[in-house]
Amino acid sequence: MRLPPSATRSMAILIAAATVALPAPAAGPSTAEVELLRLPRDLINPRAALGSDGTLHLVVYSGALQQGDLYYLRRTPEGATSPRRRINVEPASVNGRGSIASAHMALGVDDRVHVAYPGSRTAQPQGPYRTPGIFYSRLSDDGVGFEAPRNLMRRTRGGQFGGQSIAADREGRVWVSWYGVDAPRGTEPDARLFVARSTDGGATFTPERPAREETLGACYCCAMSSMADDDGRLLLLYRAAGEGRHRDVHLFSSLDGGSTFEDLTLDEWEFVGCPETGGSLARGAEGPLAIWEAAGKLLKVARLVGGGNEPPLTVLEGDGRLPRYPVAATNDAGQTLVAWVEGISAKRPGDLVWQLLDGGGRPVGARERRAGQAKPNSLVAVVARPDGSFLVVI
Repeated sequence: MRLPPSATRSMAILIAAATVALPAPAAGPSTAEVELLRLPRDLINPRAALGSDGTLHLVVYSGALQQGDLYYLRRTPEGATSPRRRINVEPASVNGRGSIASAHMALGVDDRVHVAYPGSRTAQPQGPYRTPGIFYSRLSDDGVGFEAPRNLMRRTRGGQFGGQSIAADREGRVWVSWYGVDAPRGTEPDARLFVARSTDGGATFTPERPAREETLGACYCCAMSSMADDDGRLLLLYRAAGEGRHRDVHLFSSLDGGSTFEDLTLDEWEFVGCPETGGSLARGAEGPLAIWEAAGKLLKVARLVGGGNEPPLTVLEGDGRLPRYPVAATNDAGQTLVAWVEGISAKRPGDLVWQLLDGGGRPVGARERRAGQAKPNSLVAVVARPDGSFLVVI
């Protein structure tokens, strides 16, 4: 791994994640039930989170490739689903280009829903350079609708396809991050990660600032992820684009609420072109998990821990098709379900795939595949329920 000098001086997060052979399956059958929740055909790119009362919160997209609408749905523990509620005010003002530009959601104080999404070419107001902005909205005080979306871009312009994420904690802090440049022109090698912060539950945000001053570039056709972990750290996971070919996966971590960040290179990859990869962060049994696509042919799952090294968790190789847009969730028993899609395109459906891992990162049971169940131009979401089962949303 390639660590910046600052990271070697003071490392808040240490990680070991290596490309190793897939561990042998653990003995015994799977003990975790997996339920599929199939959304209506016109709803894609689900983002899911389970509230403290067992309520499932969903944000989904509907519309054309780069112009559509964002909706919120709620499902009770008994299985009753609320009607759709549109989040964006202007019709067709959301960019929904697959997992690259899809909306992100986070739950904050009292399970309040916070959403960030990239605006379409018609979304108003535009950013400072007359380009589509990054918009934020939250569930209204009465819990019925959403507040009017706000464009948080004040000094930057984003990438061609968007690229943003959102994180929130139980102290009222909200962070919206995206990659972009603070100049009228700029390409991938010129881009950095920017962060807008709120300390009052999303009522107000600071102007965006670069997470770090050095320019590592940003893969404009790759998704990013963020989360606030249980130890008060803000984590940002994204793929760089240094010199247009260093498509390395970086983890930015902050212990001071997003004022300063340390950088750790998780994975290195020399690639010229637009790989359209994804990655995500999730809560694990002993700390956050980072899941990302590596070299276009496998998935890496690593545990992020403070204060020490950990052995590799696991590497999942594709079954002859590229594993794309991985997500994960961990139940109270320490089991992790990793889910992804394979073979999809803007117009072609693909396969939904998942693998259950035990607390040591070893596969439990056989890998499951649902051929043709992944929608075109879409991704998958997964949550762990209090009874130890998992819900996969497609």
